[in-house]
Amino acid sequence: PPPGDQPADHHNTEAQQPPLLPRLLSELFASLDAASAASLPSLSPSPLVSAVRSSPRFLQGQHDAHDLFLYLLDQHPPLSAAFAGGLAHTLRCCECEGERGSEEAFVCLSLPHAERASLTASLSSYLSPSRVSGLRDKYQCMRCVTRTEATITTRITHLPKVLALHLRKCP
Repeated sequence: PPPGDQPADHHNTEAQQPPLLPRLLSELFASLDAASAASLPSLSPSPLVSAVRSSPRFLQGQHDAHDLFLYLLDQHPPLSAAFAGGLAHTLRCCECEGERGSEEAFVCLSLPHAERASLTASLSSYLSPSRVSGLRDKYQCMRCVTRTEATITTRITHLPKVLALHLRKCP
């Protein structure tokens, strides 16, 4: 049978063969790449769908394309390196103006996206300073030991080779 139609052998080690999902994707893309535009082959996604559905991560609950994307990156570290970027978050106390920072790695930025908003507007909204306020959300400043409002600012410290954006619907 063709390589994509072979049953999955779950006893193979990674040293013998690449993980199933990246291998199936590679075979699918190789088939598409080898075909001319005029004679695209009829390809069945069944082996790929079966591999995803048998993953413990996808056995329960509802999942979207973003979940699948993150899963595929987890399965193929060399690919995920192209999407690796860095963020810095700065929290500033509104009382004493003391700052606390943190850094975080990302492979995909999840942006709030209002209907009819441009991509630039969504990215600007994500990177704009926002206020931490309200009775339950007040910030406990370690410097002035006050429960107060704060401003949080996010900036991109390292752009990945490939920037993936996930647009979340928001009102």
